[in-house]
Amino acid sequence: VMIVLTLCVLFSADRIVADLSSNLRSIINSYTQPGAVENIAYDARKNPNRVTIDLRQGVTRNAARIELFTNARESELTNKD
Repeated sequence: VMIVLTLCVLFSADRIVADLSSNLRSIINSYTQPGAVENIAYDARKNPNRVTIDLRQGVTRNAARIELFTNARESELTNKD
């Protein structure tokens, strides 16, 4: 299984964050089949806790859409941060 993770550099905020849409697409395609994801709707400014994933027809037997909700977030800083 090959998963490609993408990071975005936010120069204005001086930090690096994960590209959630791209990473979810890569993870799902890796565990199902290439091209399994048709669309990922994620708007961090509107609602950072909700992601909607539309799957291509026939990829799974019981799901055409996945709704992900984040209930809690956690981060960890090292001494260097």
